[in-house]
Amino acid sequence: MIELQKSALSLSNISIDEVSIKKWLSKKEVEINLEHLPIEFDFDLLTPKQEDDDFFLIKTTIKINKQRKKHSGYIIEMKNRFLFSIDDEVTEQDKQNLQFFSALSIAIAEIRSILFQMTSKAGLGSYTLPSIDLRDLFRKKRTEIKNS
Repeated sequence: MIELQKSALSLSNISIDEVSIKKWLSKKEVEINLEHLPIEFDFDLLTPKQEDDDFFLIKTTIKINKQRKKHSGYIIEMKNRFLFSIDDEVTEQDKQNLQFFSALSIAIAEIRSILFQMTSKAGLGSYTLPSIDLRDLFRKKRTEIKNS
């Protein structure tokens, strides 16, 4: 057995600010395939103005099957806030890695769990958010910020 070391990153609080889950059954689509529902995801990292504050916030918005041409399955929209803290003893580079990669991965895992639990009794079966390519997500986010 390997003894685990506590991470410098801690998830302090999760807030579900808005959530909407609806069933949509198309007259044209007989089969329901939850794995192929289109997903839109956005996030913002909000860091404190004072450098000695170790807390930061990640705000997320996820929209599933919200485009004009809907597929049979769920229509989901959810907005969350995740409050994290980082220990003082980490380097600036480690802090950035924890804020961007680790914290966002934790937030996505929490969203996956919330959606699975909320849809488990919604009538069409549990929805599992698929794995997300974080590199692609960060690349698209950088482009969005650059173009805005």
